[in-house]
Amino acid sequence: RFSNYTSVDLPYPYPRSIHIADMNSDLTRDFIVVLPSSDKICILFGDEDHTYSRFQIIFLQEGMYPYALNIEDYNKDYHNDIAVLNRNGDNIIV
Repeated sequence: RFSNYTSVDLPYPYPRSIHIADMNSDLTRDFIVVLPSSDKICILFGDEDHTYSRFQIIFLQEGMYPYALNIEDYNKDYHNDIAVLNRNGDNIIV
């Protein structure tokens, strides 16, 4: 049973899935959320006190329906990249 938790309000409704990774190399965990109803994904940046006060919206191609994503350093530059599966176009965007 969880006794302590943090609730974070998202800027758009209907999140599809969530991933956890350090997206800005500050050694804290960030949440990456798929927002399929708005053609966007949202990164909630973690703070040292385990809150999430800052976020960034990433606008995808118009008409894209982000269905799922994966986080990895695809180009080996020591920074995490985001691969997004497009349900409407049968393609992946990195």
